[in-house]
Amino acid sequence: TYHNKMKKQEVIEILVKYLNSLCFSGKYTAKTGLNYMSDLNQYFTPLLGGKFELNSAKNSLVFKKILHFDKANIVNSTDHLTSSEASIEALILKSFEVAKPNLASLAAISRRRKLSALKNFATWCVEQKILTQEPSLPTSFSKIPSRLPEYLNLDEILTYFKSIDEDFKKEPDKYKNEMLNFLVLYGCGLRTEEACQIQIKDIDFKNSRISILGKGQKYRFAIMPEFMIQFLETKITKGDKYIYGRKPLNPRTAYNWIKRRALKAGLHKPVHPHMFRHSYATHLLREKTDLRHLQELLGHSSLAATQRYTHLDKAQLLQSLEDFHPLSKE
Repeated sequence: TYHNKMKKQEVIEILVKYLNSLCFSGKYTAKTGLNYMSDLNQYFTPLLGGKFELNSAKNSLVFKKILHFDKANIVNSTDHLTSSEASIEALILKSFEVAKPNLASLAAISRRRKLSALKNFATWCVEQKILTQEPSLPTSFSKIPSRLPEYLNLDEILTYFKSIDEDFKKEPDKYKNEMLNFLVLYGCGLRTEEACQIQIKDIDFKNSRISILGKGQKYRFAIMPEFMIQFLETKITKGDKYIYGRKPLNPRTAYNWIKRRALKAGLHKPVHPHMFRHSYATHLLREKTDLRHLQELLGHSSLAATQRYTHLDKAQLLQSLEDFHPLSKE
């Protein structure tokens, strides 16, 4: 009916306003905004018959209708969501009700993210007076099982570097940006998005550091090793905005480079960009770097996040025990 279409359109406008505030307000990283958009798409597609997408050219969001979407891929799709008698608030609350049964069946880490997306949207709706009160959502779930970070050992890092270096010496223009990306990922222990967004103006060569905008829109300084400074000083082109040229590096490009390079270097394991950050942290800890200093270098808000890297292998633990235990000297 006409009234039903008008109500759907109003819900679409509400979601566009909310998602724009997520993706473009500066409070959240672009990745967080897109993840939340994906989660809300999953729960509101049955109601709206379409999904939200990022229009990168216009730096805004658009709603795209889906004429024949597969209900098997939509969470608990129901036919009575679009009742013409329901108010806007009732329609939104019904979508929350549809979401709740599905949450319990998800893996812990996915469950927490989707619950966070729903709760943040509900809180915003109350602040905007779209909802009179927040819907009832689960308050806690089982603890997310901790996983040891995947990292490359020193020999693997050197093998990987040697492979890039050989290609770079043959064709420097072709492999310059791949080398730069590796150096900032492993040389500074940056997150992938941080490494891809480095602007030349943020580099302080005199003090060997880079100003990094990290998680939570917080700035920190990343310390540059000498080998990285020498490379940057000779390879950065004047007039460019980013270290890679006029534009930032697409994270997908970085991922593809690393995947192909690992295969070419003969590393017998899947390698992804974040493994260099894990490797950076692990190798510094093995060289007796103070945990508090490492926390600052990595940009962790709490020491608990940094303590994940105290996963030294058994051989090193045994050697440390032999070297430093008082009774070992007898």
